[in-house]
Amino acid sequence: MAGRVAQNICRVLTRRGVVIWHDMRYPNFWNPAVRSMTKPRIRELFPSFECELESIYLLPPIAKHLGPFTDQIYPILAALPVLRSHYFGLLWPPNGTLSRHSDVSRRCVGEY
Repeated sequence: MAGRVAQNICRVLTRRGVVIWHDMRYPNFWNPAVRSMTKPRIRELFPSFECELESIYLLPPIAKHLGPFTDQIYPILAALPVLRSHYFGLLWPPNGTLSRHSDVSRRCVGEY
């Protein structure tokens, strides 16, 4: 299914268009219906696209146990990329008008 969705995105996206990506980077062991979307898999689905992805959000199983220490500990743990659960960023077609240094790219990805 992911392959068909990616094909349709490639088909309808204009040269000036972008894909805003937000998806889990790790599998959910408590819910096998939720699958992870790794960077290699994203690149496989969109092989010719440029992409800029950042990992965001502390893993929920860790975050939910921080309790009253959330304000102090969350930023420290979230600073470790391996503990971040999702990817957020942009994908754009080859020869598109978006560059890694564009305002849109910095605002959408650089904030996280």
